Amino acid sequence: MARQELYQKIGLRLAQLRLEHGYSQADIAKEFHIGQTTYSSYENGTRKIPLDLVDHLAYFYNVSLTYLFRGNEDSKEYAAQQKKRLLQYFSTLNAAGRAKSIEYVMDLSYLKKYSAQEGRPVQKT
Repeated sequence: MARQELYQKIGLRLAQLRLEHGYSQADIAKEFHIGQTTYSSYENGTRKIPLDLVDHLAYFYNVSLTYLFRGNEDSKEYAAQQKKRLLQYFSTLNAAGRAKSIEYVMDLSYLKKYSAQEGRPVQKT
């Protein structure tokens, strides 16, 4: 794959993530202390995006670098990494925080747009 094509694919994935999260280009540019025009050129693939910014954006959107570079989030390896990361955060919470996080996850499981499974989610207890 040519470098220009790689930058375009990364930019496309960044634009998709930004829109999925409800941000404007100006919001992201402000968050990362860069100009909106510069950020726009990263999304358009017309400007080389610095690797440290790619890393920060992956963390910001909670996706892997592999996803930004290759677009492969459905792999078993990625799912295992996400579960491990979730457990790491969960283990830092106190009892009230753990209960609240479980409540949030249960609520998300009822929303079709976030559910990975067809049919009814696990029943609330």
